[in-house]
Amino acid sequence: MNPEIPGFCVKEKDLQPCFATRDCAPNAKCVSLGPRRRVVLRQETEDVNRRPHGRPASDQRTQRQQDDHDREWQGRASTQRCHREAQNKLTRRRKTKQKINNDKTSFLEYSAKCDDNSDCRTFEKPGGAQLCCQRVARGRQGIKRICDRVTAISKCIAG
Repeated sequence: MNPEIPGFCVKEKDLQPCFATRDCAPNAKCVSLGPRRRVVLRQETEDVNRRPHGRPASDQRTQRQQDDHDREWQGRASTQRCHREAQNKLTRRRKTKQKINNDKTSFLEYSAKCDDNSDCRTFEKPGGAQLCCQRVARGRQGIKRICDRVTAISKCIAG
């Protein structure tokens, strides 16, 4: 401690001005309060030391051991997370491919060119969706006449 700059004896929430630790009580230490007024408790008796997470003093880890453990756990967790994400992507790709393969015929049925509703009747399956010939705007491809499902907003071409 600088004898010209006084500090404070820190004991719980009680602050007493001091110039050195010898001016303080036996279980308190003289510390200077920095620009942020942060108080660091430095108690000398071992039984009064703070125990992180309520662990007994014999079970406490050093900060380095804790950091090593945290780093190892983070590495393991990130590796597991990457592996899980890769597996999920593969599964999604497989499911998408299967779905495309299963729905290929239905997609071809729905997008078949037509002139009137009778052309779409050939693609209808019993118990399946009802199809009708509609004019569909396809962006750059322009307006096309194709077989599509009948919905509440469908405008079927009569015929």
